[in-house]
Amino acid sequence: MYHCTAEISLPGDILEIADILLMDQDDLVRKGYGWMLKAASEAHQQEIHDYVMKRKTEMPRTSLRYAIEKMPKELKAAAMEKQ
Repeated sequence: MYHCTAEISLPGDILEIADILLMDQDDLVRKGYGWMLKAASEAHQQEIHDYVMKRKTEMPRTSLRYAIEKMPKELKAAAMEKQ
């Protein structure tokens, strides 16, 4: 089993990791970083929503849907809106 000993700065490090994984082709990676964004949105909802809105045209739908899953309806609707 591995343990992370590094301090993670929310949301900065989370968003940096999401940027690295943004265009990964593996569906499990897409689900994983979408889930990571969803978990981070519990404490940093506006920052995560802003991130999603800036990248929603390039972010895979799987990741986007996971990221906004626990957000209020109006934020979800804005994120899901086609441009």
